[in-house]
Amino acid sequence: EKALTKVKSRMTGNRQRKTTWWEWAQRAAAVLFIPLLVVQLVHYWGGDEQELAQMLEVKTNPGMTTSLTLSDGTVVFLNSESRLTYPSHFNGDTRNVTLQGEAYFEVAHNPNKPFFVESKNLQIQVLGTSFGVRVYKDEDYALTTLEEGQVNIHTATSSVTLKPGEQAKLHDNEITVNKVNTCSYTAWRN
Repeated sequence: EKALTKVKSRMTGNRQRKTTWWEWAQRAAAVLFIPLLVVQLVHYWGGDEQELAQMLEVKTNPGMTTSLTLSDGTVVFLNSESRLTYPSHFNGDTRNVTLQGEAYFEVAHNPNKPFFVESKNLQIQVLGTSFGVRVYKDEDYALTTLEEGQVNIHTATSSVTLKPGEQAKLHDNEITVNKVNTCSYTAWRN
């Protein structure tokens, strides 16, 4: 009987220890489940805007053109020997891209997030329009040709607003505006 009692006490002691360990594991899992679920839901439904956008760059070779659609729906046509730098998605209150070369933009309308094209000493602000920009690094001037909508062109010393059918030329930090046939400046994209 002593031996049987001893064996029974060992059996119930081991089972009790396993049960205690198992209960502890279940409690830990229950406590960790809720915060992990909340973090996963926040990441799934709202975490994208907190992520950093990667900067992407598209270049065209001599004699080639290309087109791409940005994350906001803006369509960009790049002419030969051009380079566009832009984020994988637009965070914040503005949409900024950098251009070297020649491009035609069909900007997706979003009055809450103005679209900016930056190059050389030039910044073009857009709210939704179609226009062309020419800013090759080996040329001493920059051209902005507006087909639709309205753009504001800013330099360190001046600012100009273009209307459809107008072209702004930046030369020696001075902006001049002329009426032009826009097709002759933007037909390369077709």
